[in-house]
Amino acid sequence: MIENIYKYSPLREDFFDNLLVRGSQKFSLNDPFELTPADSMRNRDKGKCINSYFDYSVFSASETQNNLLMWSHYADEHKGIVIEFDPSKPIFERYFHKDVKALNFIDDVENGGIKKIDEGMYLSCFSEEIVIDVKESQKRQAINAGHLHRVRYNKNRPVIDQYENILEHFLIKSDEWIYEKEHRVLLPLFDADSIVVHESHLEKINDAIISVEYMEVQKLEKGMCQLNMDSILMEDMYIACDTTMYYTEKESKKKFKSLCDFLKGLSYSNFLIDISKDSRTVFLYKVSPQAIKSIYIGCKAEKQDAENVIKKIEGNASLQHVDIYKASASSERFELSFEQIFRLL
Repeated sequence: MIENIYKYSPLREDFFDNLLVRGSQKFSLNDPFELTPADSMRNRDKGKCINSYFDYSVFSASETQNNLLMWSHYADEHKGIVIEFDPSKPIFERYFHKDVKALNFIDDVENGGIKKIDEGMYLSCFSEEIVIDVKESQKRQAINAGHLHRVRYNKNRPVIDQYENILEHFLIKSDEWIYEKEHRVLLPLFDADSIVVHESHLEKINDAIISVEYMEVQKLEKGMCQLNMDSILMEDMYIACDTTMYYTEKESKKKFKSLCDFLKGLSYSNFLIDISKDSRTVFLYKVSPQAIKSIYIGCKAEKQDAENVIKKIEGNASLQHVDIYKASASSERFELSFEQIFRLL
C-alpha cells in the first residue's frame, strides 16, 4: 500500500468547515474517452456497462504532491491547495462494506440469480419479496465503492467481455495521463452528502422526495443551489417503510446499509442520473478528518490565504493534528519545495 495520497484542489475555505470534496460524474470528467468502451465490445455487455457508468462518481487523487502540471490544472494555477490523506485510514466518513449485498424485488432479478434473506424480507410499503441479487452484488463488490484503486494506463480503450470486470472501465486511461499517477475512489451518486444543482432541477427533485419540506436549499451564484441530501433521503426511507428500517438498523448495520441502498436506488436513481447529465451538477462527499495528514498551499497563494487556512485548522477541533506546508518555486530547477509553516500538535 502507498503511504500517502494527494488531492489537488482550488482553495475553498469552507472545506475546513464541512470537509466536502467533489466526486465527478461521467458528464463532468475532463477526458472525452472516459467511460466510453471500445466499439468491439459486444452490444449486450456494452449496454450493461453503460448503464453502470451513471451510478457512480469518481474521486481522483495522486501519488505525488509536487507535479507542476497538476498544480496548474487542478489547484487554481498554483493558488490552490493539495490535501494529503493517509490511505491506511478510511478517506470518507461514510462506511462502505466490501462485501455489500445488492437487494432487489424477486421478480426483477435477471436469470434467477437470487439468494433469500432469512425467512424472507418484506417491507410494509411493498407486497413483493426482497432478495439478494447475486450478479448485482458481484458487480458492486468488484467496484468496491469507497476504497482506493490504482489507475492503469494503456494505449487502447478497454475491451472487456465479462461484465464482472466493470471496474476496469473506471480505471483504464490513456497513457497520455500517466504523469498524474492517479488513484481513484468510486462513490455511488445516491451516497452524496450534498449536491450542488441548477435551480431548474429543483422541481424534479421536489417531486421525487417525500420529506421535501425538511430539505435545506442554500442559494448560490448563477442560479445554483446546494442541497443537503443525506438526512432528507434517510427520513424518506423511514417514512416509506415505517418501522422496518428502525429494526433493521438495530439488528445489523450491514443489512441496514443494503436496505438503504436498495430503497435509494429504487426511489432516486432516475432523478440523480438525470441531474448528473448537467455538467454543472456537483456531487459532494464528506471526508474523514482522521484521514487528513497535511495541507500544502500553492506557491502563488496570497499570504492572507495561508493565514486563513491556519485559522481554520486552529478553529476545528477535528483537524488539530493537520500540518500545513507552503510551496515555493526553486530558483534553479523546475520543481517545488515545501516548508512547514504550521504544526499545532
